[in-house]
Amino acid sequence: MTTERPNTVAGLVAKRAQIAGQIDAARAVLLRLIVDLDHIDAAIRLSDPDYDVAGIRARNYPVAQVVRRGDSIRQILSLLRQAT
Repeated sequence: MTTERPNTVAGLVAKRAQIAGQIDAARAVLLRLIVDLDHIDAAIRLSDPDYDVAGIRARNYPVAQVVRRGDSIRQILSLLRQAT
């Protein structure tokens, strides 16, 4: 049984499906990373059984900036100067 839905509901259903797909893809990547990490931990333990693998801190990587500092305001001011 199909019923007509307003465009807003159809749009929300489509957006939900898109986000659910992204979550599934992220879970797959996360699972692969966990398996890779387990393999590396096992290799470390093979080389040195007494090494404290749990004591290894995770390395945080800085987020790459898309724009350099000041570029956005420069662009905005340039557009405002050109506006009539």
